[in-house]
Amino acid sequence: EVIHTTSMGNAADVGGGPAVGLTSGERAKMAFLENVKKNKFASLPRIVKDHPQYVLAKCVADGIKTVLKKDQKNSPTMTVSKGKKAQEEAITFKIPMKVGGNWTTFDFTAFGDKFYKSLRRKFQVEGEFKTSFDRPFQEFKSNSKSGAYFFFTNDGKYLVKTIKESESRALRNILPQYHHHMTFNEDSILNKILGLYRIQFPRPFRGHSTFNIVVLESLFGSNRFVHKIYDLKGSFKGRTAKEEDIQRAPNERTTNAILMDNDLRAEKKGIMLRPDVAAKIKKQILSDTDWLKSQGMVDYSLIVGIWVEGSIRIKIPRF
Repeated sequence: EVIHTTSMGNAADVGGGPAVGLTSGERAKMAFLENVKKNKFASLPRIVKDHPQYVLAKCVADGIKTVLKKDQKNSPTMTVSKGKKAQEEAITFKIPMKVGGNWTTFDFTAFGDKFYKSLRRKFQVEGEFKTSFDRPFQEFKSNSKSGAYFFFTNDGKYLVKTIKESESRALRNILPQYHHHMTFNEDSILNKILGLYRIQFPRPFRGHSTFNIVVLESLFGSNRFVHKIYDLKGSFKGRTAKEEDIQRAPNERTTNAILMDNDLRAEKKGIMLRPDVAAKIKKQILSDTDWLKSQGMVDYSLIVGIWVEGSIRIKIPRF
């Protein structure tokens, strides 16, 4: 059984791709092998001193570690704002930091921390979550048009992303419902959100004095290299990978070639799964999308990563 059974011909027929005999997936595979042969990889640079995002990244790490400390209730620098609803509870710490030879203080706020702590325990990541912020982040350069900053923890298990105030407020509003859905849907394939924070600087940093932060479990945080990635929305228009995206050099964890709906349709055979696995995934997708619909959310994607079992072991350099 296949997840997607629609066959639409070649990439040129469905999305304006280059008129060649190979599908986007085949060209992506050829580009990947050629890049490996030439030892050409995209780096995930560590965010250390002199990096443009070092101050922001260090504030994120120091803030999260402060929130997670067991003795935080006795901290004289902590204030708690209850709010009218449980998810609006905000814990704020004043944290000192040395910038450019001078000491300053920034405010670090954790929203709905009781909910997120419960989810981290539910996902069985509370222990490793604490240690993942001990080493420098890795910078992830996204093609996102939002201008957001993206950082991976050094172990690749968690993604830190800056978001808009409106997005932070929306996440706070739906937090009890999200907590309930994720608690009673163990197989949910929704993003696992593990923390929601805000940083406020006394003076603007890179044009902003406030940064809203969300921490997610990385989709591809395992030790297996992800050979193929699809970003699927269930539509046709504008859903074919650009040639420059197909040719991207891989990083140390995944291919960087992100394929889309029309690229999958052009593969004809779709993604082959055992019937019981396909039925289970379909059932969970329906459950998750029904929940998103109930929350008024309509703009989302299904990200599919494929590890090729039995593939040649490739030593990917770490940068």
